[in-house]
Amino acid sequence: MGKRAQENIPSFLIAFPIGVLYGLAAIAKLQSFSNLVDTVRIAQLIPEGWVVLFAKALLFVEVCIALGCLYSPTRLIALKTALMLSGVYLGYGLWRLIEQIPVPCTCFGVWFKMPPFLEIVLNLFLIGYLSVSLRYLLHWEPRASSLSTAS
Repeated sequence: MGKRAQENIPSFLIAFPIGVLYGLAAIAKLQSFSNLVDTVRIAQLIPEGWVVLFAKALLFVEVCIALGCLYSPTRLIALKTALMLSGVYLGYGLWRLIEQIPVPCTCFGVWFKMPPFLEIVLNLFLIGYLSVSLRYLLHWEPRASSLSTAS
């Protein structure tokens, strides 16, 4: 197995679940796009004229993360973007919890809605997973085969 293939295996195994998660979230939001727009509008965090554009941009970023996790040259960028987006989602969940905002999280569209506490836990987990994974991938070097060093 070539060095390039060895480098791709760990990054693919780390990125695949993130790609699936963000891909499913984007599909679910797309299936209920009007619910996403309504949630963004009700939250009143985005000016009214920007609500639909923001919802579309959010979907675009999630799709880019999902696809980027599958393609080796963009994998690290996709994982870093997922880390940043998870931080934004964590902040949104904290805001909902602290302010006791009844706005439902539409992270997975109509499939299910998460209460703020569950959204916070999920995003803390994702931030931890992505932080450890990125640290590993940025400092990982494939070991030389024991057969090639035995000579």
